[in-house]
Amino acid sequence: EGEIFTIEEALYPLLVSSSNIIAETLASTTSRARFMDLMSSYAWEIGMPSTYFADPSGLSPQNVSSASDFFALARYLFNLRPDILTITKTPKFTLATTTEHGYREINSTHPFVNEANFLGGKTGRTPQARDTMLTILSINNIPVAFIVLGSEDRKKDTLYLVEQVKNIIGK
Repeated sequence: EGEIFTIEEALYPLLVSSSNIIAETLASTTSRARFMDLMSSYAWEIGMPSTYFADPSGLSPQNVSSASDFFALARYLFNLRPDILTITKTPKFTLATTTEHGYREINSTHPFVNEANFLGGKTGRTPQARDTMLTILSINNIPVAFIVLGSEDRKKDTLYLVEQVKNIIGK
């Protein structure tokens, strides 16, 4: 309470460390119902018709999406919002707050964030959905989106998919 951030600053804890508090705070800038409608409309606009948001943080078991919607998101971010992908590539970020609160150090939750070929991505986890992850990597200078849903080990599953892609397009 009492901390003040710009929207751009708030994107770092939201996208780098999956801050649920920031998601809820952003939603509080208008009515919750309006915010959820805006989220759903935006998802539809960028090609995510199967995605439904029950809450702003993604914690509700009623939130749903699909691999094809995640791929649409990856394509949208890569082609039209590289600024967002750049934020997701941040391994660590120091967020200054108010004088009374000092600063916060934000660490990435993405297991590939320190890889040279990491172009961006986002992790998620709930008991119902288990591990989820969108990872965009450059493989032989080709951007490839890897989507893992319902995983017990998202890093291991993504590495398996990376090896399969490398076998197809050549190492």
